[in-house]
Amino acid sequence: AACKKLLLEKGWQPYGTAGDVQFFKQNAVRLTANVAAAPAQGGKTMISYNSEQMSADLPAPADAIRVQYADVTRQLSLDMKAPMDEVAKYYRGELAKTGWDATTENLIKMGFKHIMIFRNPAKDLLELEVRTVEDFSRVTLKFQTAAEVEAMEKRIKEKIEQQKAKTQPAEKS
Repeated sequence: AACKKLLLEKGWQPYGTAGDVQFFKQNAVRLTANVAAAPAQGGKTMISYNSEQMSADLPAPADAIRVQYADVTRQLSLDMKAPMDEVAKYYRGELAKTGWDATTENLIKMGFKHIMIFRNPAKDLLELEVRTVEDFSRVTLKFQTAAEVEAMEKRIKEKIEQQKAKTQPAEKS
């Protein structure tokens, strides 16, 4: 509790837990704090910290439940005891502080989930996905660079052109 209090005073934000390990975030740096009893040390406390530069600065509300960040996918997953509209409102406000703009006013329903896309001046993309699970909202926030988005759009256009070529009758000579 004392370590957590000190980190919060220094501007670190809670960013999930895993057993006895607590995670905190400040900008795009994730800190791992482990406080445990030192083995065979007569009840002494062992504190260890680890930090890592994250590939994306993805915010999580302080009251989020089950916060999990994976750097390999640049994706944040969490649960919130809030309805989907409040989740969207939180992310619209929080992401706007760092230059991200929503491309739509409201969440868009796609099957069993709702999404909202955010873009920044560099043309990077954040996809917010929200769905209701029991009495909470399950949230996923995924980051893609502008180059990744451009490559994906190029592949889609090529697939469309291939489909058009297959469906159009051959020209008569």
